[in-house]
Amino acid sequence: MISTSRFEHPPAGPGGSEPPRDQGDPLGRVVAHIKELQAYFQHHLAARVDSVGHSLRRAAFMAGLGAIGLVVLVGLLVSCVVLVLWGIAGGLALVFGEHAWAAYVVTGTVPLVCLAAGVYLFYSKWTKASRQRTLEKYEGRQQQQRRQFGHNVADRASRTRPSP
Repeated sequence: MISTSRFEHPPAGPGGSEPPRDQGDPLGRVVAHIKELQAYFQHHLAARVDSVGHSLRRAAFMAGLGAIGLVVLVGLLVSCVVLVLWGIAGGLALVFGEHAWAAYVVTGTVPLVCLAAGVYLFYSKWTKASRQRTLEKYEGRQQQQRRQFGHNVADRASRTRPSP
């Protein structure tokens, strides 16, 4: 059987008792709704702050893990290169016979020369491409000036130059 007293009194809130509500006072209900909305907003804001904190901790952890991985990979790469060069030097030492030191000089010099040549070629190509992009940009601006004004900055500069 259903007890009617259960439906006559509202359930108790988290504090143990329901705050009194005056059903006849509309301002009191508005204030209660604003307080409820404020509590929900504070809850939402706290959840967002916690979420950002969690994201930052995760990003810091992943950055640390990536740094450790990078150190391990660089160490592995250096070890492999050293072992390969050491093997090449050992093989050349057999070829050079009594002049094993020459094998080590050749083994150390050839990779350095190749690296220097690669850096030089890359830098030359990169600066040439950069210069070409800059020239194209300024030629485009001058063409736009010529279309818009009938002349460009280079035309103006050549006309206003004083005679020596």
